[in-house]
Amino acid sequence: MNSPTVSVIMPCFNSVEYLPQAIESILCQAFRDFELIIVDDASTDGSSEFALAASRVDPRVRYYRNRVNKGVIYSRNFALLKARGRFIALQDSDDVSFPKRLELQVKTFNRFPDVVICGGNTQIIDGEDNVLGFRSYPRSAEKIEKSLLLANPFAASAVMVRREVLVAVGGFGSSGESTVEDYWAWIRVLQNGNGKNLNSHLIKYREHSSVVRDSVRRKLWNTIRCKLPWIFTRKYFSFLGLLIVFVELSFMFVPQSLVYRVFSLVKYKKPLRGLMGC
Repeated sequence: MNSPTVSVIMPCFNSVEYLPQAIESILCQAFRDFELIIVDDASTDGSSEFALAASRVDPRVRYYRNRVNKGVIYSRNFALLKARGRFIALQDSDDVSFPKRLELQVKTFNRFPDVVICGGNTQIIDGEDNVLGFRSYPRSAEKIEKSLLLANPFAASAVMVRREVLVAVGGFGSSGESTVEDYWAWIRVLQNGNGKNLNSHLIKYREHSSVVRDSVRRKLWNTIRCKLPWIFTRKYFSFLGLLIVFVELSFMFVPQSLVYRVFSLVKYKKPLRGLMGC
């Protein structure tokens, strides 16, 4: 059996409401040479049964199930171990990829051999597919490097990365990187080449306000932990970076509801009235 060009890895846990749309968005990609690896993390809502059925209908879908809930880091690392493609594309089980997402990213890797990770812009949607806004990311390798320790310069579900590089840096780390395992990985991946974000919306990122509100402090602390080994290195040191870490640390001592309100003011651009965009 020939290995596909792209392995799309999709961890899944109790997301049966959105899983069909997520899977369909991959199976309907303009670029066809891929495999979709779904790792169900002991779901109890029917997600596992739907993913299994999808694997029986389309041979490009490979289905695995954890006997007990082990978390997204374990599931992503397991999928990476099973992946056969030259490139690894991430997508969460409640997000939606635009039809040309994989095609645009593969073309980028073929055109720029120095690029090891490629992302793009996102359209933010809610649980009912209403467009909440748009988020863009630094495009050039230089801007990505300068912003790396200021904030995560990639949207996880929009990322494609060279498999051999991701494997070499240890995949998505261990449980200590929970909630920021992608950021942990991208910092290390970028020590092996350049990054690039396309000036195109690659995914619809689904935001669940309750999940964001409940996890913001934990994610903030883990983000700080990701930065600390690198913040004083010559390559990344900046007074702005230190200031941001100081501000992030100060947020650890204020009510989480206030932290959430502050972050909600800057998390994405609101759509213009009457403009949906893609």
